[in-house]
Amino acid sequence: TVIASGWGEVRLIVSSGPYVYGITTGGGLRRYAVTPSYGLKGAGTIATSGWGSVTSLAYGGWWNLGSGRSAEDLVALTKSGAVKAYMIPRDKPTQVTSKTLIAKGWTMFSHLSAGECSKGSSRTLAAVKPNGDVYAYLDANGNDQSGKDITWSGQVATGWTGLASD
Repeated sequence: TVIASGWGEVRLIVSSGPYVYGITTGGGLRRYAVTPSYGLKGAGTIATSGWGSVTSLAYGGWWNLGSGRSAEDLVALTKSGAVKAYMIPRDKPTQVTSKTLIAKGWTMFSHLSAGECSKGSSRTLAAVKPNGDVYAYLDANGNDQSGKDITWSGQVATGWTGLASD
């Protein structure tokens, strides 16, 4: 079922539930709202540039900002091999903040996925190499926006080649 068209310049997408975020070929970031009938409608351009170095984008959860406000937590791989976390307030999406979780060393990965974990505030990260090897990492406190507590858990799969999505 076609839910939207005109996405020719969107090169990466990730869904957060109420929104879908798309990085454009020009390095911008757009937001789309998911309608009650599961369609998509434009919800604004967050940035027209600055996202060109992102090579993989994953939904890392949402943040309670207090006073009824919340934000999306997007986790990204960059061309330089960094892992970054971006916090996008739902009510003020252009006020994006970012933290570098890992400064370098992840250029061997082509895709990164983030997931919830049953261990309190921890979260899992799955990093995929172009040859399809998958490595698991644990971010012991996914709420601290720090990579100091990210540890390697080992290789967990092979053969994940082709398209990857979150």
